[in-house]
Amino acid sequence: MQQYVKDAVAGLRGERLFAVNAFSAAVGFPPASVMNFTAGAQHGTMYGTLLFVLSNVLGGVVAMLVIRMLLRGYILRRMGGYENKWRAIGRAIEREGAFTMVTLMRLSPVVPFSPMTALLALTPVGMLDFVTGSALGLLPFTLVYSYIGSVGQQTASSGEWDPVQLGLVVFGLLVTVVLTRRIGQVAQNALDGPKAS
Repeated sequence: MQQYVKDAVAGLRGERLFAVNAFSAAVGFPPASVMNFTAGAQHGTMYGTLLFVLSNVLGGVVAMLVIRMLLRGYILRRMGGYENKWRAIGRAIEREGAFTMVTLMRLSPVVPFSPMTALLALTPVGMLDFVTGSALGLLPFTLVYSYIGSVGQQTASSGEWDPVQLGLVVFGLLVTVVLTRRIGQVAQNALDGPKAS
């Protein structure tokens, strides 16, 4: 089984990685972090980040269209007792701006990509705001995961670490974790603000 998983992950390159990742963004499996690490390991930090963001946004667009065209009415009927909450969320999005809200929601690590896409599909968010806000909001975390995947791949390939390189990587990871956490806190605080008003 372990060899099967290794072979499957090793085979996820280029277009296949893009397709699998787009699908995973739409349905939530496999976990996005696994796909993000794989993108970084297979394609390096920058290209892996670009590939991951584009495929997630594409998968999100597909999921959003399916929910809006086929499932929105059914979902809203099933959640009939929450109409006032949905309207309040819609008003908050309109008041704060859809692009801003989508970006902040994507920056917040509290809700994963797929459930957030489903939530946004039930609101008045336009497709352009969804695409641009999602892409911008995904960048910080995606860059971190792609970097970790890339460094892990380089280490596994070379089999040895230069002490200076190790120190720089550890320092870079610590700074990245602290900054990523702070960005998430700022985004969450910004999202909590409109609910109170």
